[in-house]
Amino acid sequence: HCSACHGKDGRGDGPAAVQLYPRPRDFVASPFRFASTGGGQEPLIAGLERTVSSGIPRSAMPGFGGVLEESVIAGLARYVLSLRSSGQPPIPSEAVDVGARPPTTPGLIARGAELYEAQGCITCHGPSGHGDGEQSRKLVDSIGRPVRPADLASGFFKSGQGPADLCRTILKGVPGTPMIAYEPALVRTNPDGTRDLTDAWALVAYIQSFSTKDAPIGHTSGMQLGAAPAVDEAMLFDPAHVAWLGVSPTSIELRPLWQRIETITHVDVRIVRSSDRIAICMDWRDGTQDLGRDHSLFADAVAVMFAMGNDVPALPMGVHIEGFQAQAPVNIWHWKASRQYLAAKGVPFEPESQPPGASTGWEVYGLPVESTPTPEPEGVSIGLPSFRAAQEAGNVHQSRQLESRAVLEANAEGFGTLALQPPEEQDVLGTAAWANGLWRVVMVRSIRSADRLNDRLDIDLVQPRRIPITFAVWDGSKGDRDGVKLISGWHWLTVMPPEEGKQVAGAGRRAPVRKDEP
Repeated sequence: HCSACHGKDGRGDGPAAVQLYPRPRDFVASPFRFASTGGGQEPLIAGLERTVSSGIPRSAMPGFGGVLEESVIAGLARYVLSLRSSGQPPIPSEAVDVGARPPTTPGLIARGAELYEAQGCITCHGPSGHGDGEQSRKLVDSIGRPVRPADLASGFFKSGQGPADLCRTILKGVPGTPMIAYEPALVRTNPDGTRDLTDAWALVAYIQSFSTKDAPIGHTSGMQLGAAPAVDEAMLFDPAHVAWLGVSPTSIELRPLWQRIETITHVDVRIVRSSDRIAICMDWRDGTQDLGRDHSLFADAVAVMFAMGNDVPALPMGVHIEGFQAQAPVNIWHWKASRQYLAAKGVPFEPESQPPGASTGWEVYGLPVESTPTPEPEGVSIGLPSFRAAQEAGNVHQSRQLESRAVLEANAEGFGTLALQPPEEQDVLGTAAWANGLWRVVMVRSIRSADRLNDRLDIDLVQPRRIPITFAVWDGSKGDRDGVKLISGWHWLTVMPPEEGKQVAGAGRRAPVRKDEP
């Protein structure tokens, strides 16, 4: 799991590292940034365990709680600690004292605003805390890798979500980054020898005023997702069906592979089944409906990925890692808004038909209609190139047989191996609705796969078991495509016979890790 990004030797140079910004942590040469509260090695190990279990908000670091056993996570924390080079600074032996938090008053916030400018916080974090200050694009860490300042307005803090965590970070800084310790500038000594931490807490109060969010929304990993009985089979093919309101969602946290000012934080997942079909419904907030696909124009998208073997593979499409060989490929269901429009309307989307950045309205995209062939432009002589090179070359992505498919099925075993299934083997249907900044996408497949070529192509939804499942979202307005996206950690789809489905239906719960599973 870890070496896919951090590399076999923990140097931050795994096969997925080039897909991430900032780069994964180099455990050997770079100090730990978010794990320690001081007090010696044991608190540091506890912090590392927390990081492995819950991941790091606003970063590509997923959580593994509920996926790996606690004993495995504890062993990972100790192994990562053992990778530190002898040249790194010693682990702080004294716990960080942040004192008692004073009441948050308008006066305290005003003092924090003064300090935010006077201490230079605005230079990196920007006037509104979005991490877009004038120096934000020039920062590097202690080993020369580019880093970005925290988006304080997001309400998601990598060192911890509590006010004391934020105060500790202000006092001690973030090791290995340009975020220095402000303790000397903010802490005064009282006549009785006690420390006055009012200014540090004033900065905390001001930073928290940027956002009303208290904590990340959604579960990072290990949730058990069950399929509720479909009360009306029509809901499987109608994203606006009222019956979806009766299915409790499970919020799954999303994290960006490419750090930026982020507005999409989670996807709400609902799963239902009829006697012969299963439907996965996903809702997420997106302020713009991006339907086009053209030069510098990218479509919104969402995907579900299933692990087909007994092992939980590495998140980057089951990428092969030196010393570990996945038992089977992953199966991916990928929906794209541009394909949905073509499938539902029968004609490609024309960007001129929608104002740039449109964020209001209501549209339902139903099951496929017969597509209308795109006419040749008038005046084009026979024999001249059509400029549809991919289609004429037989590229399966541009096959006319796929124009009615909003969802495409693919398989992969790591980078460079993603392969679409043949058009005749595409079995997943997709419908969608967009309303005033909310996408809802429903993917439907027969429980018993219609795959006729190879049983290894499609995920088995018949045999009762737990299937590792993960989610990804692309925001077209931010230029997302290919590997630039938001991802979730691994979760579990519980497959049970229809008569037992009610036991796990509705909102998910954290799944216990069984001894016979990784």
